[in-house]
Amino acid sequence: MPYETTHADSFCCESQDLVDVSFDFFDPNPKVDYHAIKRLLSQLFQRDAEQLHMHELTELVLSQPTVGTTIKTDGIESDPYAILTVLNMHLHHVCIFLCFPLSSFQPTEPYIHSKMLQ
Repeated sequence: MPYETTHADSFCCESQDLVDVSFDFFDPNPKVDYHAIKRLLSQLFQRDAEQLHMHELTELVLSQPTVGTTIKTDGIESDPYAILTVLNMHLHHVCIFLCFPLSSFQPTEPYIHSKMLQ
């Protein structure tokens, strides 16, 4: 009995195409990456982005060009596909990023919650 191809079989086989992508890793570059990083951070924080001041956060990320990586697909001049960075909240005194999330939920441990807000 010959095997008959159904619509479901052809859809299954068509969706298995591979896409070859090579990623490049670069230091954050203020001249090229500002708008793309701001957009990525806004997408990350979504509805809270306005309250977290994305401009200042983007500037802070770009102020430490040797900390972190931008992941791109079309060379150093392209927009980053993703970013990875670390912010030292004690060094930069960035309370807004800790205080805002803490103020948006009910504490289960009031003592610890109050200490974190200090």
